[in-house]
Amino acid sequence: MLIAAGSLAALSISTAAMAQGDRGKDMFERVDTNGDGVITPAERDAAKLAMFIELDADGNGYVTEEEMKAAQEARRTGMKERMAERIAERRAGAGNEARDRGNPVDRLDTDGDGVISQAEFLAHEPEHLDKVDTDGDGNITRAEADAAREAMRETMKQRWADRKSGKSGTGRED
Repeated sequence: MLIAAGSLAALSISTAAMAQGDRGKDMFERVDTNGDGVITPAERDAAKLAMFIELDADGNGYVTEEEMKAAQEARRTGMKERMAERIAERRAGAGNEARDRGNPVDRLDTDGDGVISQAEFLAHEPEHLDKVDTDGDGNITRAEADAAREAMRETMKQRWADRKSGKSGTGRED
């Protein structure tokens, strides 16, 4: 069975976006390839395809557990490097902290053969996109993406505050 790929939503868009290069651009701009301020289903599909190609290291049309592990490790390494850069910037008075949420996902291998085919990979649609697409038109506008990012930041700030105060992040005492 395939390993859990940390936060598929983040991995599915961010890895595809990184495969396109230009780390200086924000994720929205990398996926919004025509620059119209809207991420269409076609642009999401193109980003997912780019990610699949990146994950399929041997180019055989399937992603194995080993390929997924290698991609996950490369992602972690890159995140650690970026985190160190951000911490250094913050110490210098700028920047924001990010962290790897690592949500496990094992549902991509829908036929249970132990590998993820391109069709299985492209068929998966992260559940959170429905929440981001607030008007339900199938597209994600810059405003929708910014609002979702801000809501996530607020949620993470609250979780961090809860941890510091001894709560579990759900408002309960640990």
